[in-house]
Amino acid sequence: MATCRDVMHKAEISADQITGIGITNQRETTLLWDRKTGKPLYNAIVWQDRRTSDLCQALRDEGIPILFKQKQAY
Repeated sequence: MATCRDVMHKAEISADQITGIGITNQRETTLLWDRKTGKPLYNAIVWQDRRTSDLCQALRDEGIPILFKQKQAY
C-alpha cells in the first residue's frame, strides 16, 4: 500500500483515477478481481501460461514494447 500511495502522490492522482494496476512478483500467479464484488474476473494466469503468447507476439511485431518503454514514468 505504501508503494501505491507513493506512486499516486508522485503522479498527482487519486485512487478513483486508477482503472487498473499491473504487478509482477517474480513469476508468481496473477489474478484480477472485481473491485466491487471481490470475485475473480477470469482464471488465474501463472508464469508458464501461454494463452496470450500470440497476442504478445502481435504487440511485439507492432513495436508496442517500445511505446511502453517510452511512457514509463518511473
